[in-house]
Amino acid sequence: MKKNILWIMTVIIIFMVILFWIFSLFYGTPWGKIKFKHDANEYLKKNYSHEMVLNSDVIYSFKENTYSVEVSPVELKDIKFGVWQNPNNKNELIDNYFIYYWTFQVNNELSKYLDSTFLNDKVSGKIIIQNSSAYEKNENTKSAPPNYHEIKKYLQEGTYIYIDIDKEINKRNLAEERDLIYKILNVIKKNNYLFNYIFVEYTKSSDIYFELDYEEFKQIENSSDISGYI
Repeated sequence: MKKNILWIMTVIIIFMVILFWIFSLFYGTPWGKIKFKHDANEYLKKNYSHEMVLNSDVIYSFKENTYSVEVSPVELKDIKFGVWQNPNNKNELIDNYFIYYWTFQVNNELSKYLDSTFLNDKVSGKIIIQNSSAYEKNENTKSAPPNYHEIKKYLQEGTYIYIDIDKEINKRNLAEERDLIYKILNVIKKNNYLFNYIFVEYTKSSDIYFELDYEEFKQIENSSDISGYI
């Protein structure tokens, strides 16, 4: 009887160990997450002069076998960036604060410019900045990100602007629509944004959509230059 109980207990323990191993394989270990959380906090204190806060629980990537967490500056909670382990060196942490800081800065600017310029038209814009050489160029200047306009030439290749015009296009008066688009592009030009491509879409006319690379954009001198696109 005692042997049967011992055998059952052994089977249960082995089963629990296997279950925990499978869980850890997909979700990481509790002690791994605790250690990463500590390491992330130390990394942020070391690299940034202002206070940061971890927004979420530590996440484990089964594919990369790494831990990551979402972070925000205490004074700028709208900025949410990531800190994660380098897949090639688990002792090295990486973050993308600068990229998200610049994205936050330029999108706030663009929204204000568009809202103040187009009071009667529903025009919205979004700028996406992807990782680029500027990040590597400035990664040793961690105390505070430089202003976007100081380093935008390094970001141009990975920057994309999306413009949404929330209405149906008036095909009976395309000249008026071209004037509107030209005014939008002029806002971008006057504020010296550098980018790889700009995309313009009428959200209620699914067939009206076009894109310009930066060189094409620079060649738009007046509203009649839009005629090749709409």
